Formats: sequence, structure tokens, C-alpha cells
Amino acid sequence: MEGEGTFVLQNGKIVTATWQEAPSLKKRRMEVFDDFVKWLKTEKPAVYAEVFPSEMFMLHQASSNERLQELFFEWVAHNAGARQQKGIDMNHLPEVKRLTLDRDLAAVCKEFFGSYAEAPKYITEVQTHLETKQIPFRQYHVLGVYFDDPNTPKPGGHRSLQGVVVEQEVEVSPPYFIYRMKQGDEYLYTKVSGEPAEVIPAGYMALFNYMGLKKIQAGSTGGHQVVTMEDGKVAFEIYLKIDD
Repeated sequence: MEGEGTFVLQNGKIVTATWQEAPSLKKRRMEVFDDFVKWLKTEKPAVYAEVFPSEMFMLHQASSNERLQELFFEWVAHNAGARQQKGIDMNHLPEVKRLTLDRDLAAVCKEFFGSYAEAPKYITEVQTHLETKQIPFRQYHVLGVYFDDPNTPKPGGHRSLQGVVVEQEVEVSPPYFIYRMKQGDEYLYTKVSGEPAEVIPAGYMALFNYMGLKKIQAGSTGGHQVVTMEDGKVAFEIYLKIDD
């Protein structure tokens, strides 16, 4: 957590805070930090007493407290795991790599709000538009960018960008646009294939687990999924952009 601010804690709960940022972001940061503190006090009371020696805790101290950072990443992995579907074998998670894109990946996309289970319908809408406009695109090569937790209901539906990959420069008009994963950007990456309801959660679990172990912050710009066909099977390449 970057910046200067103060949290006042009473019995492990934030009661007041001073932080100069947008009100909505301030509220979300407080909620996240409050949840983390509750988990730490319940699951690790001795450690809680060690890292919070007084009721007044300066926010800038969190960014310089390596032990607290380790605990926060542990909580992130724990919390992510609690939201995933049951049955994920933690001993056989997909391999995760840290990579730098060696070329741009461009896709014609449109923004959607609704169930992520409707992604195939959204993709078909984009493909139909491009076919109508006679704009060439790669068959069986689609891109989805997912911003919300699908397990948490959200008024108006979950936000995503859905589109198809193009290999040359094309011109499109709103509500369609070109989305680029840029050459030189760093991502955490894993690749899975099989039944989407099983392999996609396992892929994200592997990424979250890697983030916790390596102390890497990633994914604030959404989970990027490139879907292709390989030997008649659907393959999912999942990217989380490493935060600067």
C-alpha cells in the first residue's frame, strides 16, 4: 500500500482513517485492509500482537514492514483459494511462468456487462460484426479480459472485454475498439486445457499461489485469457499483468 496515511485500530477493526485518494478507492482499501486484519487476528493472534504493537498504525509502515507484506500475500493466497471451486489439487497445479511479451497481441473487442458464462455469446457477437464488415480475424483465437470476481454478485453484471485476435491493422468503430497486450509488458502466465469449469479455476489458483510465494503484485488490470484450439482441444492461456 503506497502513500502516507493513518489507520486507527480498535480490537482489530479500523475505526478512522486518513488517506488522500478517491473516496471509492479509499473505501475499498479500508475494506481490504480490515478483512486482512480480521484474518490475522483470528488465525495468527501472536503474530497480530507482534506486528500491531499499538492501537495507532501508520499506513506507510505497512509498505516498509517485510513481515507484514509476507502475511498480506499469504492472506491473498488464502482468500483466493477460499473462493475457488472445490476439488483443486494443490499438489498438481499448472506451471506458472514470468514472461515478457515478445510482440504485440491485438484484438478487436467490445465491453460487456453480464455473466461470464455468456462469454461465447459475446464472442459470437464480435465475430458476426467483423464478418459483416469483412474484417479478417484469426479463427479459434479469442481474447477475454475479466475484471470482477464471478463468485461475487455485482449490480449491472460482471465487466469484461471480449474479442477476437487480428494479425494486421484494422479500423473499427465504437462500440468496438482495438485492445493491445503490448510488447515488453511483463505477465505471470499459465496454460491449461480441458473442461473450463475445472481448469480455469486451477489456472488462477496457480497464479495466485505463485504471487504469494514470489511476493509479486499482479492482476490489477484484469485477468487476460487467450483461448485457442490445439489438436481439437480448447486451450486457455491466462495472463496477469505484473503491476508497476
